[in-house]
Amino acid sequence: MTASIKKNPDQRRFPRIEKDVEIEVVKLTYPPSKSSELCCETRDIGGGGICFVSPKPYDAGTLLQLNILIKGWRHHKKPFSKLMDLTSDAAPLTAIAEVAWQKRRGADEAFDVGVRFQNIDPDDEKAFQNYLKTLQNGKE
Repeated sequence: MTASIKKNPDQRRFPRIEKDVEIEVVKLTYPPSKSSELCCETRDIGGGGICFVSPKPYDAGTLLQLNILIKGWRHHKKPFSKLMDLTSDAAPLTAIAEVAWQKRRGADEAFDVGVRFQNIDPDDEKAFQNYLKTLQNGKE
């Protein structure tokens, strides 16, 4: 699939790239929930967050753990990091994100959920940002 870029400098700090990737979503609660993860598909991704389609709504401010199953992003990590992690291609990008908004998808029973990244490992974040730059430049 070719990624397409949505830019609106008035509303977005980071451009959005339409890319379908699978993510696992876990609502962060205390005490930790024993509920299973929810698998969703993204609508678009950007350096500051993701919009995904969910079968259930999330209130604004809800914290989520996201395991983003996006191939190719780890190729942008430091070379020695790849040598130490032999499973790097299969490993998801893990992030803590806060729900910014959600809305029902027309007559569907699904919801679009927009989240802002709150916490990502700094090396992973840098690799992810570099990956997104390659998509923006059409090099993937």
